Amino acid sequence: MDNKVNYVNLTVEEKRKLDKKRIIKCYIYVIIGSIIYSFGVAWILLLCGFFSGGATGLSQLTIGLFEKYSSNKDVNNFLANNLGTIVMLINIPLLIFSWKGLSKRFAFLTTVSIITQTIVLNLLQMFTISPIIYLLKSGDQIMLALQNGEATFGSGLFDTFRMSGFRFFKGASETVTEITSFQNSMLPGTRLLLAIIGGIITGYGAALCLKFGGSTGGMDIVANYFQVRKKISFAKLSALVDGIIIAMSSIFSLENVLFTLIRLISYTKTVDLTYSAYKTNRIEIITNKEEEMRETLLANIHHGMTIYHVIGGFTKTERSVIVIYASKFELPKYNKIIREVDRNAFITICKTDIKSGNYIQSTIA
Repeated sequence: MDNKVNYVNLTVEEKRKLDKKRIIKCYIYVIIGSIIYSFGVAWILLLCGFFSGGATGLSQLTIGLFEKYSSNKDVNNFLANNLGTIVMLINIPLLIFSWKGLSKRFAFLTTVSIITQTIVLNLLQMFTISPIIYLLKSGDQIMLALQNGEATFGSGLFDTFRMSGFRFFKGASETVTEITSFQNSMLPGTRLLLAIIGGIITGYGAALCLKFGGSTGGMDIVANYFQVRKKISFAKLSALVDGIIIAMSSIFSLENVLFTLIRLISYTKTVDLTYSAYKTNRIEIITNKEEEMRETLLANIHHGMTIYHVIGGFTKTERSVIVIYASKFELPKYNKIIREVDRNAFITICKTDIKSGNYIQSTIA
């Protein structure tokens, strides 16, 4: 007996309930992606002085300019501990743009992501100290423990934290001193490693949000719009804008710019590998049930199609070939419907680029 849900034969109410479950799943994964992104920004990028891209990068530039040119310590301290709030303020006009230019669901999911980032970033900045400090401490304590026989080269993670005086929550002045000391003593190899890891973590968090229909805000909104409406690569446009922000950050440190560029390459590659929801695919269906397949697909998914007839080389039987162009996020629904209409249908899917023509890009709505 087949236990899979037959989407075609579901009632309107059953379809609504199934869609509701999928939407809840999207919100959960967008929140998870936003949390991962926030941890990467707070615990790696800010710690090392690397600049992020988009709204977060602009917020970092704003804070950096105040710290460099403003003598008001209260304002500087407030800004330094409220990166998330600044990110949210920058994103407000972009959210309005996404509501009108993309879809309401995208705007809602992006809003959830931005609110999550605001809360998590502010909490991490105000109350926690990055465990990276203790994990990568070049550490006289560990070397001394090795010399005294109190530790071995096979010591585990907990031993490393214990010997380096690990603390999770910020203290008073000693915590600030500890952070500053770590930043000043970082070797180039350590900075390079953290640039790569920071790019992977923030890239995966951002891609997770995009994959499930939202974004982390900022330039992700604009880049997503151009990919959907203008067929311009999300990764390339995002990298271009982030590159401009990083170039502007050179007023603070040329050395940080070089490591931030490495972070950007790592971030862009991770996003490009993980996020492919709006990449166009060519679906080719060979079936004996041409009319039933055509009517069912048009009733459930509103893309056009091309139909032509072929003859099987072995059986000499005439069959129909239906060709459809659709985004990757639509493929599971297509596959489910095709299998429910004709279990024996032969399906091929390949990536393609549409340069021109009357193709309307669907959005994750």
